[in-house]
Amino acid sequence: MELLGKIWNLILKLLFKHSPECPIKIQSQLEIKSEEDDIKPEKKEQGIPVAVSVLVESSDRHILLTKRPSHMRSSPNVWVSPGGHLELSESLWEGGAREVEEETGLIVNVTEDDVLCLWENVYPLLLGLGPPTSHVLTVYFHVKMDETHDELQKLIKLDPQEVESNCWLSSCAVSNLIKLGKSEIQKQYALENDRLVEKELDMNNMFNRFLLQKRTPYSGTQYALRTWLEKCETNDGLFSKF
Repeated sequence: MELLGKIWNLILKLLFKHSPECPIKIQSQLEIKSEEDDIKPEKKEQGIPVAVSVLVESSDRHILLTKRPSHMRSSPNVWVSPGGHLELSESLWEGGAREVEEETGLIVNVTEDDVLCLWENVYPLLLGLGPPTSHVLTVYFHVKMDETHDELQKLIKLDPQEVESNCWLSSCAVSNLIKLGKSEIQKQYALENDRLVEKELDMNNMFNRFLLQKRTPYSGTQYALRTWLEKCETNDGLFSKF
């Protein structure tokens, strides 16, 4: 109950978003009832699972993103910020710090003051791609580190079961991607034979450019990056170009 109260307080204080094409939102009541009839009573009582995701920002204003492996059941090959489901009796902030460490090896300090936004995440993204197989409320956190992205990269140890590659996007690169739908070639660090190999990263292939440029966000990562970018512009308007 305490955790539910904290989540509700976050919803009251922050903008809570979901995709305009959210399958849960646009399903007819008949479809929803039909699916609910097939769900066991104990499953219904569980409600919507809560997950956490953390935007890790370096001292030189770069955001860490990780690529999910192709074997993942939901959202394979998708670029996201580190995160995952909460464990039993774990707080939101504890879960966020644990997920970052498990996936990347980085030690971060996450607090309730670091909440950035909330997103109702459904997979697949569109009903046309099939019925929903995953429905999660994701709480996004934003933490700032004292090290540069180059210094942090040297500390990264990716979990091959959760991540196949990582990259650091500057605020300028994120701005160009969201506002212009394109950006310059960046660097990524792909996991190959238990070691990280530096490769080129074409940001134009990271996200669906058509959906990315829309004012209404279509994914949690898109919404979190937009919210972070607005926060940067509001605070001081400074951007890191490289």
